[in-house]
Amino acid sequence: MLPWRQMIHTQLVEALSNNRMFQKFAQTTDQKISELTGKGAQRANQMQNEMSNPEAMEETKAKVLTFLEEFRKELGEGVNKSFRGKR
Repeated sequence: MLPWRQMIHTQLVEALSNNRMFQKFAQTTDQKISELTGKGAQRANQMQNEMSNPEAMEETKAKVLTFLEEFRKELGEGVNKSFRGKR
C-alpha cells in the first residue's frame, strides 16, 4: 500500500474505533445480522425438509416468498433503527 494511503487508512481506523456512535452502530448491526443469520439457517433447514416431500412443493414455495418478504422487512427495520435521526 502507498504510504499516504496507509496513513489515511490508519487515521480512519483510529477515528472509527474511538467513535461511540460508530461502535454502537457496529454492535447493533452485528447483533441483528447474527439474529437474522440464525433465523435464516433454521428456516433453510425447515424448507429443505419440506422440499423433500414433492406434494408440499407449492406450499413451500409460498413459504419461501413469505420468508423473503419478512426478511427484507426486518432488515429494513434494523437499518432504520440503527440510523434513525443520526445523520
